[in-house]
Amino acid sequence: MYQKLSDAVIAQTCRELLQTQRRVTVRRVSEELRCRYQAKGKNARVARILREETSRMVAPSYEGTPDAEIARLQAALREAERERAEAIARAGLSEERERSHQDLWADRFAERKEEYEQRLAQAIKRCERDSAAQQLRLHQRIAELERENARLAQAAVAPSAVVLIDNML
Repeated sequence: MYQKLSDAVIAQTCRELLQTQRRVTVRRVSEELRCRYQAKGKNARVARILREETSRMVAPSYEGTPDAEIARLQAALREAERERAEAIARAGLSEERERSHQDLWADRFAERKEEYEQRLAQAIKRCERDSAAQQLRLHQRIAELERENARLAQAAVAPSAVVLIDNML
């Protein structure tokens, strides 16, 4: 059944989520409301209440002395700056590793490409050399066959000439 959620219920859910999580979204509040109450509320209404509760929780409380608050904030600032410096150092190291990795594979690729080009050039020379040798062998065989053919033609003409000469006499 449809159930209308009160502002107090939505606000309580927002406060609970804000206490356990650093960043709370309207979607997250709506999901939690759906799980708890089988109703999620209108997005605009949930967003308004979440904004109100967030501003209440974020608003500075000066329960302690202002000096204590300043010291706490300065400590938090130093911690944030330290974390930032560590993050920047990690990012720089990561970038350097990625660059060296890319360089390594670029070098390997260049080596393989050069090796391939050398093999291709050798294969082309071998084919040209083999082709020239094969061409020479073919010309020699043709010349040999032409000489053999001429010799056989000479032999075939000679006996018939002798027969013709014998018949004339």
